[in-house]
Amino acid sequence: MRSAIAALGLVLACTSNPTAAEHSPSPSSQPAPVATSRTVTVPGLTVEVPASWVPESSEQLAAARAGMAAEMPADATMALAGAHAADGPPAGLVFLHRLDASRDSSARTRTVRQALIRMREDMETRIVADGGELVRSEFGERASGIEGCFAARMHHPNQTIEVRTCARLAHASPERISSVQVMCMADAARVESVCAPILAGLRHETGAVYGLDEVLAPNAAPPVPIGGIGEDRIAGVVFGTSRAEFVAGCAAAGFKVDAVDLAAETPATRAWFAEGRMAQCEGLPGDAAGFGLGAVDRVVAVFVDARLAVATLELAAPLAEVEAKLVAAYPEFVFTPARMIHRIDDEARGDQLLRVGLEALRDGNGSAVHFSSERGAHAPAIAVPQ
Repeated sequence: MRSAIAALGLVLACTSNPTAAEHSPSPSSQPAPVATSRTVTVPGLTVEVPASWVPESSEQLAAARAGMAAEMPADATMALAGAHAADGPPAGLVFLHRLDASRDSSARTRTVRQALIRMREDMETRIVADGGELVRSEFGERASGIEGCFAARMHHPNQTIEVRTCARLAHASPERISSVQVMCMADAARVESVCAPILAGLRHETGAVYGLDEVLAPNAAPPVPIGGIGEDRIAGVVFGTSRAEFVAGCAAAGFKVDAVDLAAETPATRAWFAEGRMAQCEGLPGDAAGFGLGAVDRVVAVFVDARLAVATLELAAPLAEVEAKLVAAYPEFVFTPARMIHRIDDEARGDQLLRVGLEALRDGNGSAVHFSSERGAHAPAIAVPQ
């Protein structure tokens, strides 16, 4: 399910930079007590922000709610609250989010602990999928739930914003999850002075929860395997191989290698090719006919630690057709603003396949499927060559 990070973006898009109105007290007026803080709260979570901060308007919160609801279960209930510095969000913004909803789909038997760890990992997956850099993550167990914080940086041309998120995740019952999270953001240069005091004072109310060792039965149909996908490979594309091995396999299959118009690509893409961190094959090496997602026009490989870790397959098949097969094969998924990401194997390590994401090709004709090993799980997002 979707985290509050995208909703934070919606709030930012709607937030103006108000300036406080100036009032000159009359000589005879008595000075009023000066408040030093303002309370921001949702059920189960409270923080204190400077009294000068401005609460987010009902319109801003409604826009955030609408954006999040589109990717939530129909039975989900949410509570949102927020406030920002009078000088505007880059000077400081907090966003609180409470979610109560049916648990995610799973074709596996899991304990509550395992399910909550997956939820926490999904939060981090969204950050990276949004182009963020995960810089710290610390979570532990408390009161039959998982609590902790992580920090991520969003790099923009003229500014780096750091977002610090603290959350509590729990199962309210075998079929219901409950989460609360507070996100505090500011320009990276001032985030410590702005966010550290706010997050240090956050208050959780745990409520009734289902124990971490309780067992959750599968609630999704058994997976339908996709032909040609193995533990660490897609047809002849083997994760963990070197760039030289990938290129040799492509050429041996009769396909062109690195047929890319680098002049038309972004500086980052050009740099990755020059550094040997990317390679491109105009087809799928190996048993392409046995690959269950259909004809493959191109494979773009990304190398982490000099090993193939991410492979994007460009398919002729339409998005809806590919999505139906992925949902049947991998019923556990997480939404991100850019794409739906399916979990392949929770226990994947090293070069074993961990997840697969899906999105439409930029020209709208066909689909792009992004397979990632555990090694490549936190690789920076980069545009696929055109």
